[in-house]
Amino acid sequence: MEISGNVSSRDEYAVVGLSKDGKMGDDLLICCINSGKKVFASLAMHKERKQTEFLDRKGLEVIKAYRKGNRLYCKIRQRREDFTCSSFSLDKPYYILLAVGSYHNNSE
Repeated sequence: MEISGNVSSRDEYAVVGLSKDGKMGDDLLICCINSGKKVFASLAMHKERKQTEFLDRKGLEVIKAYRKGNRLYCKIRQRREDFTCSSFSLDKPYYILLAVGSYHNNSE
């Protein structure tokens, strides 16, 4: 999967969300995150409007991840057998949600 978005600051993200109902909440997020000078990819669950839980990145292969100018870009591959969220299977249809926004790492 490739994710790209226009960003304006150092700490932003571009996200693709897979939703079962087309609304925000209980969605799987595939994230491309720019935090300071580091760009990385991650998986997360968007539990409620304001709660995001990052998942184990086991099996997530980051092929490319960078920011060039205002463009944030990640290319990733996820092995099916290592997928940590079994309730989301790519054999099923989903609503696609796209977002770009500010990233705040509460652990720093």
